Amino acid sequence: MTGVRRHCVHEFRASAMAERVGFEPTVPLRVHDLGRDPAQDRQDEREAPTVADLAERYLAERGPRKAPKTLSEDRSILKRLILPRLGRLKVGHVRVDDVEALHRQLVDTPTMANRTVALISSMMNCAVRWGLRDNNPAREIPRYPEQPRERYLTDEESQRLVEVLDDERNQAVANMIRLMILTGARKNEVLRAEWSETSPACHPDTDSHPPWFPKQVRLGSNSVGPRSQRPEDFKPS
Repeated sequence: MTGVRRHCVHEFRASAMAERVGFEPTVPLRVHDLGRDPAQDRQDEREAPTVADLAERYLAERGPRKAPKTLSEDRSILKRLILPRLGRLKVGHVRVDDVEALHRQLVDTPTMANRTVALISSMMNCAVRWGLRDNNPAREIPRYPEQPRERYLTDEESQRLVEVLDDERNQAVANMIRLMILTGARKNEVLRAEWSETSPACHPDTDSHPPWFPKQVRLGSNSVGPRSQRPEDFKPS
């Protein structure tokens, strides 16, 4: 029939060939595995999902479980970093080398590089779960060391914080925050503080105050001593 391509599987007679060339093959020779359809294989390959397709499904199915800020960051990383480099690759064709190359390109921003690989790894875990591939090419990629970022409140931000604490309905919580600001104590240190660790002047019943054992707070090397705001600005209500 004109215009129709037919695929035939021919039986290869290895014994006849062996008689002519003088050897007996140890592995059966076949044109194609019996029971396979080459045309269907090519069709499946064309229709296989790309990384862009995977990203769309990942955001649709996993996005609602994420915090809004995390979801927004994931969308940004996909748009700026992952899809421009890997978006057209078939999910089943992504190799460790592909992910490592992207990770190396972001070496100057190690935190973003690590977050990018973490997002790819999460997507590939889903791909394995959804039957799109057999393994996760991002799982074993070593991450870059990260330096924690530090930022201090400006004078304007500190003043705004004072105002917010003054207007807070729950002054017990506001006082906890003031105490952390004034002393450098951590949240758990404040939550677990006992009356015996406070000055008698802070106790509601000074006469019955137990023996005083001041609490010692260990401050890090980056702690700031002098403050632009006066301590009385943060005086508990």
